[in-house]
Amino acid sequence: MIKNLERFPLPGPIRGFNDTDEESNIPANVLVDVLNFEFVRDGITTRSGFSAYSTSGLPSEYINLGHRFVLSSAVEDLFIVTRSGMYVESSTGVFSSLLTGLNYDYPAYAVTFMNMVIVGMESNVPRKFDGTTLRTLAITPPASAPTVAVGAAGSLTGNYQYKITFYSASGAETNPSPASIVVSPAAQQVALSDILLGSGEVASRKIYRTLAGGTLYYYLDTIGNNTATTYGDNIPDAQLSTDLVPSEFDSPPSGLKFLAVYKQYLFGVVSSEPTTLRHSYSSIPEIFFSGFELNVGKDDGQPIIGIVPMKDALYVFKTHSTWPIMGSTPDDFQVAPQPIHQSLGFYHRSVAFVDFGQGDVMVGFTGSSFSYFDGYQFRNVGVQRELGINVTGFIEGLDSDSFEWATGYNDREKYQYQCFVRRSGMGYNDRMFVWDYRYNSVSIFDLAGNTIFEWVGLKIFGSSSSGVLYKRGGFNDAGVAINQIAELPWWGIGGEFNVSFRFLFMNVVQWGTYSPTMNMYVDADSQATSLSLAGGMDWGSTAWTTDAGTYFITADIPVRNSSGVNYKGRYFKTRLSHAGINQPLTWLNATVLFERTRDMTRGTSVTNLGSMGVV
Repeated sequence: MIKNLERFPLPGPIRGFNDTDEESNIPANVLVDVLNFEFVRDGITTRSGFSAYSTSGLPSEYINLGHRFVLSSAVEDLFIVTRSGMYVESSTGVFSSLLTGLNYDYPAYAVTFMNMVIVGMESNVPRKFDGTTLRTLAITPPASAPTVAVGAAGSLTGNYQYKITFYSASGAETNPSPASIVVSPAAQQVALSDILLGSGEVASRKIYRTLAGGTLYYYLDTIGNNTATTYGDNIPDAQLSTDLVPSEFDSPPSGLKFLAVYKQYLFGVVSSEPTTLRHSYSSIPEIFFSGFELNVGKDDGQPIIGIVPMKDALYVFKTHSTWPIMGSTPDDFQVAPQPIHQSLGFYHRSVAFVDFGQGDVMVGFTGSSFSYFDGYQFRNVGVQRELGINVTGFIEGLDSDSFEWATGYNDREKYQYQCFVRRSGMGYNDRMFVWDYRYNSVSIFDLAGNTIFEWVGLKIFGSSSSGVLYKRGGFNDAGVAINQIAELPWWGIGGEFNVSFRFLFMNVVQWGTYSPTMNMYVDADSQATSLSLAGGMDWGSTAWTTDAGTYFITADIPVRNSSGVNYKGRYFKTRLSHAGINQPLTWLNATVLFERTRDMTRGTSVTNLGSMGVV
């Protein structure tokens, strides 16, 4: 009888993930294989599904990046980068094209700064979006000099030359035009014509002039519009400003990536100089200065892979080190003389901020670990031996050349750090790595995406294999069943003697009358049981308790072979699996019931079970 059998209860609740070959040395409630389950207080439950959010306007190519933003209009908008274009949402789920013809395939980076969205990508010029118009971030200087000629009688005598600059509504001034030819008035005025007009963002033009016979160009006057093409100069030398024409207001470099805003400066890196940090003028992202460069660990052979501000410092991540940048202006920006002790480096897009109750810390992926960083030290969250957590095998199976595409997000509602990653051999991000920091547990979802964000109260992710934005929710993946797997490690029960396994007691909740499969393994033997048929009962039986369509399975499953003989052995493990439309599961706990025997074991161990083909 069952009451006379011994029990081995699964230590609850089910927690963690360990994909190493250490099954004999990890807690019995840590999963060794998991797909599409997330952690709840009492166990694990099927993750939510998804359905299409975008309805039209996006091309049938992968989504690279989604960026929500609020400009001075106080209206929140959604900016999307696809494989080769840029788009903005014009109405719910409908998108309008801003640009096509991007150079691909490179991850995109975006920040909102100075009332504009700024986007950078390798092999592309950086661009800005003001909510209406998409333009290159750079403001192109005037390409030709103004025409000059002697005019009416006036106060100028001598040899003069002129230069013109463009000045934007945002306060960005360009480098000057070429110098005009020399004009030589004699108590006369000078007439300027053919003054170039700028692009739509140019609000005015500034005029610079030499002193009589001089070579330096001083500020003369401003044409307060972008329409006039002529100007009359009759200002004596003594009335010129002392401000010289700018000569080092360079355009942002092409291919700018790893964008970050720190102390009102836009920072970034270009691939051709992978150890050099560049930044803009203060509050003017359109203007860079060749002298505003910081070399970070230049001789260590490590490229920069990310730039993230936190706690009044800017952290520059390289492949195997982290370097703090301190200071508030270009005059006192300083790179730390040494990297942080025993530091790693986060890939830029993988970083998300998580607050454990004492302020934000960074969470993200390095090339060899999943960790968090508090500004002082890294902790490898992916290896917590005291809890049995170890995801080293999963990380080693990722495509090491594609970590720049790893994209992290903090789902504060679920207390989850979620990151899209790419397994080796795949051409796109095909998995979501999920760390539940409330329960300190790791799971894996088979979601394929490149970007994830909250938008209009929804969790949205952009597909890495198609041009669709999806909203999370529901019990299927856009009409496709969610494949669910949860496998526990080997439980060593018999000790020196075999035991006779009699029943597996399962506590599973499911939403409907379907049949998930429980695979049970006893040493080298295995048995697959359909849970809905456990104990010979059917769905009409009172053995199933229903509450609004939810079924609580609490049956005892016999552990015996097809001849009705109970399996004997030392080791026992279970694997729950199912795939069905709108058919989620929750696994709360399990207990194996057994009877001891006097049969001696014959050398079977967890180590050699793998050679027998046992999962």
